[in-house]
Amino acid sequence: MFLFAIAAADVMANDVVYLNSGSVLEGTLLKNDRDSVVVMLNDGRIYRYKSIDVRDVHSHAEVVKPADPKKREYVDISSRQKGWWCAAGVYGGYSLYIQEPTNMGFAEIDFVNGYRFNEYIKIGVGLGVRYYLGNQSVTQRTKTSPDSWSFPIYADFRGNFISQYSRMYSPYWQLDLGYAINDGFFVSPTIGMRFGGLRNNVLVGISYMGQMLEKSVNSETSSVFTSFLCLRVSYEF
Repeated sequence: MFLFAIAAADVMANDVVYLNSGSVLEGTLLKNDRDSVVVMLNDGRIYRYKSIDVRDVHSHAEVVKPADPKKREYVDISSRQKGWWCAAGVYGGYSLYIQEPTNMGFAEIDFVNGYRFNEYIKIGVGLGVRYYLGNQSVTQRTKTSPDSWSFPIYADFRGNFISQYSRMYSPYWQLDLGYAINDGFFVSPTIGMRFGGLRNNVLVGISYMGQMLEKSVNSETSSVFTSFLCLRVSYEF
């Protein structure tokens, strides 16, 4: 049988077998009947297929490959140095009054959207929702703003201190400057560690926040600059 296959290969020129699976075999056709198709490839391997699995057979023909489907060029966002970026996170802290028994805490949810120049500098615009805890003189502020809620809007600047290209973590810096609706202007610098890849990261940082607050004491209100020590956890992508 093997000698017969070799002899047949010498007689027959290249044949092309198209399978229903999409595969295309080029070689020498040894058998083609209603039950099966046998083909020997150019490297000598022999394959047998049921006729029902074969879409078409072309003898003494060139391979006609199907056209590549039209599709967008794939872009690996995780490796791009420049472009759009986002971050979402939680932020909380406690005030640093020393002589007054009026310390309070806050909890905040933030979302930032911006542009990445490289891994060392990114800029963005952030929106947040903040809730104060534990100080009635601030949380019950005035008749026009009696609740404990605040809504920060701010510019966000951040970047790595060292490259994260060949490591899974890197120290980072962050600076937020903005205005909190129901409060006033604030500033918040942060240092911390970034864990993950070049673009998708978990960030954990220690922050200071200086916030102008409207404080109500004995029916009198005044603006007070209040300092907070904070913890910030976010996901950047």
